[in-house]
Amino acid sequence: MKKIILGAIVTPNDDSVTQKNLKDALRHLGSTYFAFAAEVRVSEVEGMTKEVWIYLPDDNSLPYIQVEETGKTEGKHLSEQEVDQLRTSGVCIEFRAEYPRANRYGVPWYACDDEFAAGVVGNHLFKVDSDGLTVHAIDRGDDGLEQIWLKIVLPE
Repeated sequence: MKKIILGAIVTPNDDSVTQKNLKDALRHLGSTYFAFAAEVRVSEVEGMTKEVWIYLPDDNSLPYIQVEETGKTEGKHLSEQEVDQLRTSGVCIEFRAEYPRANRYGVPWYACDDEFAAGVVGNHLFKVDSDGLTVHAIDRGDDGLEQIWLKIVLPE
């Protein structure tokens, strides 16, 4: 018996390949465990000049919060319609995170590989810049909660 351990990022040749059917194909080969999975839509940002910072609250039931800058957690609570508009028209160009001390809780994957940060963005259904994502992740050295901010660009 053996195990095959993969860390992979797949860029499909066409849109018919989805996260679900890729996972199903791998499960067909044997018992499979996915430590992380995300599907990320990419888009061009040419001509997009309006910038919006979004804070992702740690409680998924809370709304996204539009903040003035990274590091802020208070601001305008966005409606589902406003978030849908950001997802439709906007593209995420920057990911910033603060996480609790790594020596106790470990380093999150997004702090080690920008593609995993893009996966977090994709899991929140935002598009990512096709030229890549700027990622800043820092260990706060405390026992607090993880905090994530996304910079979304939009057409004026």
